[in-house]
Amino acid sequence: MSRLKDKLADWLLGPEGPQRFNTKVSATGLATYVPCMLLVIYCGWAGLMDPKLVAPVVVAMLVTMAGFFLALRSGWSRRFADPGLILPQMLASVTWDAIGYALMREAHAGMLMPAALTVTYGVFALRGPAVYVVQAYTLLLIGATMATMSALYPVIYPVSEAVLVYGSFVVTVLMLGWSGHQIAQLRQRERETRNELSATLDQIQQRVNHDGLTGLHNRRYMQSVLAHHLARAERDDAPLTLAMLDIDHFKQVNDQHGHAAGDAVLAAFARVAQAVLPATEVIGRWGGEEFLVLSTRGLSCEQLMAQVDRVRERLLREPLVVPTGTLTINFSAGVALHRRGDPASAVMDAADQALYAAKQGGRGRSAIAPVPPSALPGPHTQSTVHAHA
Repeated sequence: MSRLKDKLADWLLGPEGPQRFNTKVSATGLATYVPCMLLVIYCGWAGLMDPKLVAPVVVAMLVTMAGFFLALRSGWSRRFADPGLILPQMLASVTWDAIGYALMREAHAGMLMPAALTVTYGVFALRGPAVYVVQAYTLLLIGATMATMSALYPVIYPVSEAVLVYGSFVVTVLMLGWSGHQIAQLRQRERETRNELSATLDQIQQRVNHDGLTGLHNRRYMQSVLAHHLARAERDDAPLTLAMLDIDHFKQVNDQHGHAAGDAVLAAFARVAQAVLPATEVIGRWGGEEFLVLSTRGLSCEQLMAQVDRVRERLLREPLVVPTGTLTINFSAGVALHRRGDPASAVMDAADQALYAAKQGGRGRSAIAPVPPSALPGPHTQSTVHAHA
């Protein structure tokens, strides 16, 4: 039953999105034509208007409703700045209210209420000058219609009655407009408050999850991402590789060039790493001069090491100029593969051991941690630490 309801909604209102929303809002507004048509039919039956005019008026109103609905349902209205065609619908509705006033003889005053409802709807559905356009059009058209009918048929449309009714109508429309304006201002302030709150929350989230110096993800965030991808790797039996990077001779940079130079080195490293590494590889500052790179697309150790080595090559081509001289940034890296069933600490320890091997091998290089025989897919062969300068 639910699927049938969804299919019917898709056929009638269109697919989910702005088009369906506009069609749904339009259908709600067009539904106000129904009581107007019923009023026309009743007036024709009760002799309050010419019965010969009932069918043409009802058909014309149905054509108006269908025209707006099809314009929205087909997507044709999306070419306009007002894709919901709200302003044209409001003006058309007021026009029909004026026509009804002219046709309904003794029951003519009944058509002023739908006009007031149209103005009320316009206050909440429209923005800016469009609200005043609807109000001005309503007051001018209804006023002109009342004056014309009073001049032509003073017995059915007495002037004194028309003046009183129109005065009340003007006051009602203006009060509705003023009230709607106040409510619109409150809604605008509410939207601004929500936007400010959202921006503040984004800033807080940025500070919570990112390192203030490098702009990279911080250790807290990387631990969360690592836990998530480890769980996914266990569930899907998918490979998961990571690399631990450590900037070489960083203590010497701080000692010889100052901590400001050390901060510049960390920031430069982060900038280059973000530029070189694909978006699928998540990098964060693990602590001090250590960084963690996590592959989220199932790269092998060799593939991830190749990505890391490209970062190193870029850094070597772009020396960093500091007030005390020019620095060439280099780093060592250890790459490890997660073994099914092992905790996060195991793969981190493996990466640390590979990093230590790269340091011992002369720094400025990458090394892959040995893979135990139980983690190999084929015949069990023991691999060794690989180093790539």
